[in-house]
Amino acid sequence: MIEIRGDYYDGHQSLRHPVVLRFDESRVQILGLETEISFALSEVNFADRLGDLPRSIDFPDGASCETHDNDAVDQVVAQLTSSALGSASSKKLFFGRVLHLVESRWHYLALLLLITAAVVFGFVRYVVPVAAKDLAAALPVSTDRKLGDGLLESLDGTVMQPTKITQAKRNRLHQRFAKMTAQVDPAFKFRLEFRASPSMGANAIALPNGTIIVTDGLMQLSRHEDEVIAVLAHEIGHVVHRHGLRHAIQSSVVSLAVPLLTGDIFSVATLAAGLPTALLEAKYSRDFETEADQYALNFMRSHQLNPRHFANILQRLSAGPEDEKPEPTARVFSYLESHPETQIRIVRFLRE
Repeated sequence: MIEIRGDYYDGHQSLRHPVVLRFDESRVQILGLETEISFALSEVNFADRLGDLPRSIDFPDGASCETHDNDAVDQVVAQLTSSALGSASSKKLFFGRVLHLVESRWHYLALLLLITAAVVFGFVRYVVPVAAKDLAAALPVSTDRKLGDGLLESLDGTVMQPTKITQAKRNRLHQRFAKMTAQVDPAFKFRLEFRASPSMGANAIALPNGTIIVTDGLMQLSRHEDEVIAVLAHEIGHVVHRHGLRHAIQSSVVSLAVPLLTGDIFSVATLAAGLPTALLEAKYSRDFETEADQYALNFMRSHQLNPRHFANILQRLSAGPEDEKPEPTARVFSYLESHPETQIRIVRFLRE
């Protein structure tokens, strides 16, 4: 038999009554009131222990008792049999004891935090990309176009200016670009644009709707037209593999959680809201870059283009000659910084 002192509240008034709770194997008696009360333990609810905060013991008639003697309550819980409490209560108390154990020992808490961090990392690194790829595959290509609509106009009003590249050069690349995209699924609507952008430097961006933007900085850095073609093939690979949409889904997984759970399966507006910034600041995953590189490599092989052209312009971007470097703010948006593992990629193309 175990006795615990506490304060009794009848559930109707705020008056406090000092009492003694007497526990045996199947019942609890409340001593100290005008009338002695007892309940079967299966009807009593023991609140989880939270540090050294007062513990609440709730009775079926709406009354409750608060006690600071948490250790005694733990002793009662430990001695009570599953048959007396019922399986649901036993499980609840078990998890309560586990929670208190974690709270009271810092190394357990540290271990729990490490496990939680590992689970979150695994979810973000492995589960979310696979789910984003499957979700993108289930959506029509028109979704990509909706995401990209208006983005060029938005960029023109912020970080881009009219190009200074000669019309002859642009016409030549437009012709080659049309041939490059002619064999791609017609569901994708491609468009090539040229823009000056001191803040973005030497760069190329593929918008989800198939618009590919090449900056004057990249054109000036290239020494052979096939180097630009290699970059365009890489960017076409991003569009074909729907990396813009997949990246937007992955980046918006938290904000999408509520709509998904409440039945709004997909909201284009949710993704489109922050897409301009996401596209400029994106550091595509290694998997995305590998897919786009493989597309570019396959294209160059099938059209008898030397893969070294892609390696050459990557090397030049990596070297960054002083007279070709963009202004300091461009480092945030540089082609290399948005394309990780550059040296590994260079070696891959040099080996071909």
